[in-house]
Amino acid sequence: QQKQPPLVLGGLFLAFPFLPAANLLVTVGFVVAERVLYIPSLGMVLLVVYGAQILWSIFIKQRSVLLFVGLLFIVILCGRTVARNRDWASRQALIRAGLKALPHNAKLHYNFANFLRDTGQLELATKHYKEALR
Repeated sequence: QQKQPPLVLGGLFLAFPFLPAANLLVTVGFVVAERVLYIPSLGMVLLVVYGAQILWSIFIKQRSVLLFVGLLFIVILCGRTVARNRDWASRQALIRAGLKALPHNAKLHYNFANFLRDTGQLELATKHYKEALR
């Protein structure tokens, strides 16, 4: 009988659903989308909760410190989420944020050029189309 079933179950949930989309065994021909990562995310949550449970049982006297660190981590991640939500305010904001992070990404330049074309900014759109082809 296994002594750490959450560890095994979390690892299985994390690894097996991700393998077909990871391009490790067979080339799947698509970019990994978030819909492919729902089940592996469940595995990751199981592993994180199991790890937190172990830490909680080991550090009995420092539980207030653990609680503070955990809450601080959650607050930091919430702040990052709020900041990232601004990027999703519009199509233009999302593509600009992508270009800021990945300035040489051809697909982003192509999408931005399409956006600029749709808004009538043809000169700038041409520049981004050329950048996408580079």
